Amino acid sequence: MPKKNGQYMWREDIMNIHYDVFGHAFRAVTIARDITQEKEKELEIISKQKTIDLQNKLLIKLYANTVDLSIKEKINHITIIASEGLTIDRASYWEINNNQLVCKNLFDRIENSHTKNQKLDTRELPKYIEAIKNQTAIIADDAISYVSTSELIDNYLIPLRITDMLDIPVRKSGKFHGVLCCEHRDELRVWSDNDVSFARSLADFLSLSLEEENRKKAENKLYKNQEKLRESEYQLRLITENSSDGFVIIENEKITYVSPSYARFIGYTAENLIGISSDQIFESMHPGDREKAEKDIAENLKNKVTSFKYEFRFKRKSGDYYWREDYANIIYDEKDTNSRYSKYIIISRDIHERKQIENKLIESEQQLRLITENTSDGVIVIENGKPTYISPSYARLLQYSKDQYEKFTIDDIFNNFHPDDLNDVRSYIYDSLSKKILEIKYEFRFKDLNGQYHWREDSANVIYDENGKYSKYIVITRDISARKEAEKEKNRLYKITVKQNEKLIKFTHIVSHDIRSHTSNLSMILDLFEETNDPEEQKEYFDMLKQSTNKLSDTIFYLNETVAVQSGEKSEKIKLILKSEIDKTILGISAVILTNEAIINIEIDDTIEIIATQSYLESIIFNILTNAIKYKSPSRNPVINIKAKKMEGQTKLTIQDNGIGIDLVKNKDKIFGMYKTFHGNPDAIGLGLFMAKNHIESMGGRIEVESEIDKGTTFTMYFV
Repeated sequence: MPKKNGQYMWREDIMNIHYDVFGHAFRAVTIARDITQEKEKELEIISKQKTIDLQNKLLIKLYANTVDLSIKEKINHITIIASEGLTIDRASYWEINNNQLVCKNLFDRIENSHTKNQKLDTRELPKYIEAIKNQTAIIADDAISYVSTSELIDNYLIPLRITDMLDIPVRKSGKFHGVLCCEHRDELRVWSDNDVSFARSLADFLSLSLEEENRKKAENKLYKNQEKLRESEYQLRLITENSSDGFVIIENEKITYVSPSYARFIGYTAENLIGISSDQIFESMHPGDREKAEKDIAENLKNKVTSFKYEFRFKRKSGDYYWREDYANIIYDEKDTNSRYSKYIIISRDIHERKQIENKLIESEQQLRLITENTSDGVIVIENGKPTYISPSYARLLQYSKDQYEKFTIDDIFNNFHPDDLNDVRSYIYDSLSKKILEIKYEFRFKDLNGQYHWREDSANVIYDENGKYSKYIVITRDISARKEAEKEKNRLYKITVKQNEKLIKFTHIVSHDIRSHTSNLSMILDLFEETNDPEEQKEYFDMLKQSTNKLSDTIFYLNETVAVQSGEKSEKIKLILKSEIDKTILGISAVILTNEAIINIEIDDTIEIIATQSYLESIIFNILTNAIKYKSPSRNPVINIKAKKMEGQTKLTIQDNGIGIDLVKNKDKIFGMYKTFHGNPDAIGLGLFMAKNHIESMGGRIEVESEIDKGTTFTMYFV
């Protein structure tokens, strides 16, 4: 994970999940530990092991493949192997010839070529010659500044761009004879202990080969072959005793050679181990590893495989089991048809520390998987534009299978976004990636397998490579549909509250104005009544007082009705048959209809039902019908048409008359206002349409009006 300074650290998390009584996770307690040093050590160990493994293989290869070669061919192989095993550009062998160092073979790995005969005057290199004669090696991590190699700066190091040197003296018959020179270019390098041991093994092999070459010239063929065998064994011993890995040779099913490092590791002396049978070796293996190891070895021997490796736990003298990795090199008896081997050579390596680290990593991975697969939040990892990990909870969120998700491309993912969210979220993601932002969060709707959209909240952690391109896009997603619905409901209630407050303020002004008007009028009438003694005037004032009192009573009644409507005190809604309710209202005003010779036409299906408050519906129809008759045209009898139909989840009711109409140009904004009258009728109060509008809106519906002077008026009501 990235630190604040942008550098990455390795971390191990142990998470404890707390669940409530319903089994829902509500708290996660994480113990985080910095394991950077452990990981770096592990990587260093792995790198070192790879290098050692390569070097050991090369040494075995040198031992096995150069027995019959000439000294020139051996030197040729040694320079190639030195270049490969030390990962350097140049490796060479030089010999002392009077006052000169003469290059016998220089291998250039870049050019893949060998050259020779280059010469250096030893009289110009006294410090270097003195050092190489008297030391086991010249280890120059910085050849330019190193004292013993400083004489080579002008005519050798700088022209050839050599920065580091590892030079090993080669002795013949105990005397200084030449130099194995290992050279590194361009950047400084620190030579490891394994590098030095490897180079020394090559130099020792070369020393033995030179001595063997001399003996070849003086001995007959039989003697030379015997000596060759002894020298080969000695060379192998020399190699194995300078390596940190253990070496074991098995012949005729018994151990014939054990390196000191192998003996030290398992706690025995080499003498204790010589003569032990292969069965005894298997008995010292961990019971959980023995069967597999025996099976693997038998299968490889049966198929005459010359090299293979296997891992197992081996019991030391202390009784403890430690992990080993054996790399087996087999020399088969070509005359034996039963696949018997003549030599079973083992390079055995201690991998106990590596296995412990691996087990810790496996445990950490298992804990992480346990967390991701048991959380209600979904986890998905995207690499190179493709999902590479999908947690089960992520798949459950939107009902896609893991296989379906793995086939998704980036375009497929964006195509499942809600169209209203796509552009904003996509732009935000790409803008964040271009700015190398490590953590981003966004909300959007995503389509599930059934085509339904769900609200999600994604928290993404992004890992970028050295080129600034994201290498991993790790998303923790959460279903927030319930939260979004709650927000939607909260906003709806907020709007209702605002509207109710507006109505309350308006109603307060109405109450203040209307009650004050009536009380002021009453007060004036009482003053006039007190100022006269004329019975006739007093009677007239009394009648006026009575009328004003009645108007005040009506006002208070309608104000109470308005409060009841807006507060919902009478808002119990039930299922009603619309035509039946209209018929009841018409029956209640039948006398008014007959007196005014009104014609009422009803086109409503008997099956149309609405959910409404019965008293409100009756009041709405009553007010609109009585207004239609009250404001009829003096030149024609009133005709009222009532129609209703179902449409898009609501019921539309229209009541059309042929009366005198309303001038909507003048009165459109106040037609449903309290105490608003438009025709000067002395008995008009101006509350009918006001109450009708309040009633229908309290039930969630709305009312609209269309009208023309002397042509009539149409009221359209929508019931939800």
